[in-house]
Amino acid sequence: MTVDSQLILQIIKLVLGGFSTLFAILLWSKTREFSILFLVISTMGMYALVVYETLVHLGIIINRFLFIGGIPFFDLFFTIIPSVFFVLALILFLIKK
Repeated sequence: MTVDSQLILQIIKLVLGGFSTLFAILLWSKTREFSILFLVISTMGMYALVVYETLVHLGIIINRFLFIGGIPFFDLFFTIIPSVFFVLALILFLIKK
């Protein structure tokens, strides 16, 4: 993949991630359900991952300092946290009624 196509892909991810985060927040403000809050946190975490990846790709953030099992800590953190909150949201949906 060329540098231009990678940049275009990152821009698309940023725009769509921003819209999904915005709509998740609007959904939560309309329903005020606790389970939706975890869905919002998950969506925001996914968007934070895209922003982080973009900053690393542009060289603004250097992720060579803190490793856990050979994996950069923030890569691991931003990859795992959205899934954890998504699972919690689904569990709360299931036990709600």
